[in-house]
Amino acid sequence: MTIQTTTHRDEILARLKGSNDAKSAGLAKRLLSSVESEPLSSKPSSIKASAALSIWETRQKVTAITNVEIYGAQSLIQRLRSLDPDSHLEQFAFLGPKSAGSVFFAKEGGQLVGVAFVDRDEADLPQAPK
Repeated sequence: MTIQTTTHRDEILARLKGSNDAKSAGLAKRLLSSVESEPLSSKPSSIKASAALSIWETRQKVTAITNVEIYGAQSLIQRLRSLDPDSHLEQFAFLGPKSAGSVFFAKEGGQLVGVAFVDRDEADLPQAPK
């Protein structure tokens, strides 16, 4: 069963309510509540679990150099390692004045896979487009 996708914040929050992963759901709610803009795209990105794992393992290694904490990254990486590498994910990216990050759901079944985000103040990131 494939879940209908949306990028409306309220609908994503509703999808989090049924999650078995309270910690990741809590982090996702924190990201969504701190972001004042809508998602970067009108539709989620599609990415294979293996590609997401490679990207987030690399980003986690970079934090040792930058000292910028990526909230939820370690849990996301652990969860990605447990998935079929060829499974597809929906990635909802958010960028706002206070935070930047992504929420990941399994494309098949719609379960929350994880979330990863940074506080923009700590990361010294460029400002969000207006």
